[in-house]
Amino acid sequence: MGSTMRYGVLAEPADLATHPPTGGQMRTVVVVPLGLGLLCALLAPLAGRAMPAVPQFVPVAQSILVGSNLLTGILLLGHVHTNRSWSLGILTLGYLLTALIALAHMLTFPGLFSPHGVLGGNSQTTPWLFMVWHALFPLFVLGYARVYRRALPDHFMRVGVLLTILFVSLLVLLCTTGAPYLPVLIEQHRFQPS
Repeated sequence: MGSTMRYGVLAEPADLATHPPTGGQMRTVVVVPLGLGLLCALLAPLAGRAMPAVPQFVPVAQSILVGSNLLTGILLLGHVHTNRSWSLGILTLGYLLTALIALAHMLTFPGLFSPHGVLGGNSQTTPWLFMVWHALFPLFVLGYARVYRRALPDHFMRVGVLLTILFVSLLVLLCTTGAPYLPVLIEQHRFQPS
C-alpha cells in the first residue's frame, strides 16, 4: 500500500499502520525526545525542591491517561479490523489494559475520592497498580514489535478484550485485597530500596 496522488495532493493510505514514515515524521521522532531530554536536563536542578501541592493534578492527569489510552485502543481496533493484524491486535489490548489499570489506579488513589480510595486496599495498593501498569504495557509493545503473523482469527479481539478485562480485575483484586501480603514499595512518600 503506497500513497497516491489525488487532486494534486499526496493522499495517505487507508491503513497508516503499515505505511512507512516520511522523512519529516522520522525527524520528529528524533527531535521531540531530544527536546524533552533537554527540558529535563534544564529542570534537573529543581528536582529536589518541594513544589506546592495541587490536588487537582491527579484526577486531571489520570482522566487524560484513561481517555487517551482508551481512544488510542479504539482507533487501533479499526486498523485491526481493516488488516487483520496480530501485532496491532496485541497493541490494542495493551492500550485497553493501560486504560483500565489507570482507571483503577485513580480509584485507589488515597484522598482523591475518599481517604483510602474507592476500591479499598492500603497505602501500597496505588504504588503496586502503578508498577504493574508500567511493567505490563512494554510487554504488549514488544509483542507488537515481534509478532509478524497475519490473518487474525475473527474471535481474537472479543476473547482478547474479555481476557484483558478479567486479567485487570484479578490484578486490582490482588492489589486491593492482597495488599497486606505484597512487599512495601513506598513508605513516608519515598520508594523503598529493593
